[in-house]
Amino acid sequence: MRRRVLTVFAAVALALVLSPVSTYAQVEVRTATVHVAFPFVAEGKTMPPGQYDLRISTNQETATLIPASGSGGAILPVVTRLDASSSPAHETRVVFDKVGTKRFLSEAWLPGEDGYLFYAAKEKHTHEIVKGQMKGK
Repeated sequence: MRRRVLTVFAAVALALVLSPVSTYAQVEVRTATVHVAFPFVAEGKTMPPGQYDLRISTNQETATLIPASGSGGAILPVVTRLDASSSPAHETRVVFDKVGTKRFLSEAWLPGEDGYLFYAAKEKHTHEIVKGQMKGK
């Protein structure tokens, strides 16, 4: 009996150890391209106007903002997911929180998915939406 319990325990422990490896292998990256016509702040860094690729990892932990020039991007931690059940996104869009004259990259919405929140302004603000385009899938 004791041997059987130890065998079951060992099998469960092995499954727990190996499960993150299989989860890691299932991560998918979705990429959207967006042209932003104004300077904005992303993760504390001022970004110039231009074309950007926004790569969002399906593990919902981070996104990477890459300018067309290939240098000076930003890594954005995903604060939370935004529920799209009442109004699912049919197009790619990026939302900026506008506080005074500054704009902060706040949200990204991909077709058929919940949104991704990167930043939420605490000050009184308005939203400015920029439409984008999915790359690949």
